[in-house]
Amino acid sequence: MNVVITISVLSVANSSAFASTRTMQALAAQGMAPKFLAYVDKTGRPLWCVVIQLAFGLLAFANEATDGGPTFFNWLLALSGLANFFIWGSICLSHIRFRAGWKAQGHSLDELAYKASFGVVGSWIGLLLNILCIIAAFYNALFDAAGDPPDVYDFFESYLAAPVILALYLGWKIYTRDWKLYISAKDMDVTTGLRHNIEELKELAEEVKVDTSWHGWPRRIVRGLI
Repeated sequence: MNVVITISVLSVANSSAFASTRTMQALAAQGMAPKFLAYVDKTGRPLWCVVIQLAFGLLAFANEATDGGPTFFNWLLALSGLANFFIWGSICLSHIRFRAGWKAQGHSLDELAYKASFGVVGSWIGLLLNILCIIAAFYNALFDAAGDPPDVYDFFESYLAAPVILALYLGWKIYTRDWKLYISAKDMDVTTGLRHNIEELKELAEEVKVDTSWHGWPRRIVRGLI
């Protein structure tokens, strides 16, 4: 079990380091974060983002540093734990919207080098499950198992990420004065940043084409899970 836990922790740390640094770099490239974070070295690594990400990781030692360390660490967990539901929900929604824009602008799935194993349906299911988890977390933060009346401190200790994310979203809307909720499918930019042209994408799609026959479904399920 120690080996399994160690491998799992290293896996989570690796994926989190990759995702968070690339998110910061992408925000900076779009003018939503300090410009120096947009720097990428010759091998494609956002170095300043990596430094900041690693520095924030040191905050974990606060749990052992002072008498108030556990309280500080619990608030960090409150900020990051619930955020996972918003992150994965937004990933599912982004995939749904991308596929809508891709179709609305006359593109076909054959032009995609990679297609999600469970398609848009899987993203809809994922989005719904994340929404249900957010609702369940809200109920759990408001009413504890002991039946005690709602407590403000306990509520925000469990649900802090939600108001923070909402505040950041509204703050950006006020700053940019852009009140559009979304971009229509036909107006989406779905081609900027492509590493290959459409013809090359078709060739790549043929190379990684997934077996859609009935006997290919077990392989698709396994590939989707891993």
